[in-house]
Amino acid sequence: MKLGLCNKKTLIMKRQLFFTAISLLIATITLNSCSKSNDTKPAEENPPTVANTIWTGEFNYDGGKTQPMTIAFGESGTLTWTEFKSKYGGSWEIKNGILTIGISGAVSFTANISSSNVLTNIKSSDASGRKLVNAAPAGNDDLALEDTKWIAPDVSFKFKADNKVDVYFGASEMPLYSDVKYTRKDRAINFSLIPHYDWFLVVSTNTIIKGLNMAPSDPTLYTLSVTKQ
Repeated sequence: MKLGLCNKKTLIMKRQLFFTAISLLIATITLNSCSKSNDTKPAEENPPTVANTIWTGEFNYDGGKTQPMTIAFGESGTLTWTEFKSKYGGSWEIKNGILTIGISGAVSFTANISSSNVLTNIKSSDASGRKLVNAAPAGNDDLALEDTKWIAPDVSFKFKADNKVDVYFGASEMPLYSDVKYTRKDRAINFSLIPHYDWFLVVSTNTIIKGLNMAPSDPTLYTLSVTKQ
């Protein structure tokens, strides 16, 4: 009788060990399966961003004359919009591939932004009447202007050391204004030839400058495009 009881206990223990081993095997297979599933899951594509980049482009006020501008996008959703009139603080945000640009506390523009930073479907709702025409990354490189000359049929610029520029008009080989002091922030350039004769230039690419000026007692904005020689 005692021997039979021992055999039963031994059989029960063997069964328990068997089922424990089976449970451990199933758990191991399940964990390995989950691990492989997670390993083979493709990484989520990084959303596009404009943080810490400088963009240049063109806009107008309610369909008026096209003007150049620059946008300096900050890292934390802030931006600086620079145009002929002044500089304006703003904000930016990208959600679901849509870039929203706000100027002076209100939404001004929205546009779809692709992974290659191409803006499409631009919509303007700026409270001041700005209509965004185009914008593209200009790069953050500090393009050297010293000892370069930029020429158009009506006006030319020769940039010199110490942030000075000579301004030529027409086909003249002699500058009408020499050693004019200019200020530069990123790709935007400002200077005045005489009081209230203000100029605003944007280095759109490494070979093209777009700009405009307003002469004294003349409210017309004169636009220009010059190329690097």
